[in-house]
Amino acid sequence: MTSIDVLMALLDTRAVDPWPELLYEVGDLKRIAGHSARSHPTISDLRPVRRLRDELAPAVLGRDLAKGRRILDELARKHAITPALGDGGGLHFRSATDGFAGELAAVLVLAAMELYATGLIERVCECSAPGCVTSFVDSSRKRNRTFCSAACGTRMRVRRYRERQ
Repeated sequence: MTSIDVLMALLDTRAVDPWPELLYEVGDLKRIAGHSARSHPTISDLRPVRRLRDELAPAVLGRDLAKGRRILDELARKHAITPALGDGGGLHFRSATDGFAGELAAVLVLAAMELYATGLIERVCECSAPGCVTSFVDSSRKRNRTFCSAACGTRMRVRRYRERQ
């Protein structure tokens, strides 16, 4: 999973009517973002990760791009995200915020900034299937993807077919 994939998966854990909060235990954090940080998540990381997710949501899912940029700049300052060279010479980013939540903040804020820098923010969509609130980055060549997955697309095609019968 890329950092953008982790960002989108984390955003999809938000409570959105009619769906409940989906980030309730450490296992959820490990499943979604466990490989994105060097430290391991603990129960005390749940609240800060939820807060980070909720702060990132309007920047990534909102349509006001200027406001989104301001939110991301503010989050980068809040978490004091700075570049660093690793032992192997690779570039990574650090956060002054401690623990798993801080490491994840560095990864996700930079992933959201990457969406803006590459223009992919224009391709962030919400699934068009009724009852589905999954967000995704439309990576189709024609930029016309409307469903988050083949399952949602198939469900909608079957529904339309049955309506015609």
